[in-house]
Amino acid sequence: TCYVAPSYGIHNWRLPAVVMPLRRASQGDVELQARWFARLLLEGKATPVLAPLLANNWLSDPPALLTHSKPARKIVLLLGALRDAELVTVRALQRKLKAEPRYLWPALRLWVKQEHHAALKKLLAILAAQAPDEEEEEEEEKEEPVLSK
Repeated sequence: TCYVAPSYGIHNWRLPAVVMPLRRASQGDVELQARWFARLLLEGKATPVLAPLLANNWLSDPPALLTHSKPARKIVLLLGALRDAELVTVRALQRKLKAEPRYLWPALRLWVKQEHHAALKKLLAILAAQAPDEEEEEEEEKEEPVLSK
């Protein structure tokens, strides 16, 4: 989710900020979604499994670089990996890591200090292990409300 400051009318009057899903606010911009998802992953806010990266000072650079600065090599690699596989949710990332355990390794290792690479591998394995089974996903899809016109 994110905060959006809408405007109204021909004079663009500012309305109070509202919370909405990033996917809706970004209007399908996968690049923007991937940037924020990558930042939240490295900050440990998307999933608590990766919280040690920031909490234990394992990162070589602040995650804010993903959303505030010109693309460096490691930003391009991480965003490219997320964008190419359309990984903008934890569940999608878990499924991808379950199928391809080393998928994000080349990109994420650039963000983590070398002495913590072994710990990062363990965290990614934990994340992959948390991927829901296909049966669980089917049950969740059945529970989602269907909107009719």
